Amino acid sequence: MDELLKLHLKYRFFLLNLLDLIKNQELIRDRYLDMIAVRKSQLIHLFTQMATEGLFVKERFPGNFENLSTQIFMLADYWLSHNQSVFGPEDVRLPFYSKLISSMIVPYLTEKGMADYKNTLSSERELKLV
Repeated sequence: MDELLKLHLKYRFFLLNLLDLIKNQELIRDRYLDMIAVRKSQLIHLFTQMATEGLFVKERFPGNFENLSTQIFMLADYWLSHNQSVFGPEDVRLPFYSKLISSMIVPYLTEKGMADYKNTLSSERELKLV
């Protein structure tokens, strides 16, 4: 997650001005909407696969995983605007947003999935200490 947020930070001009770009550039708008559709499809597939493997709860109602993917995209794509509004442009809090975005899936994890999630968090902490 941190690497993705670093990439967002590098190209923040695009994400911070996304609305203006989408309103004024049809090609960018169309490509962005196509990209969202692909990302959503990939995430829904991932959630479904994780449910099949016993890591994730099964979809509780039709469209539940689609809603979760939309929530993740909203936070992931607009965290920079939130960061600048709340913390200021010079105080970028990557760990805060990485944890925030990742925590969105916690309510959907089974006990097995939660154990894997905790192992991943422990591994990430160990890597940062090295």
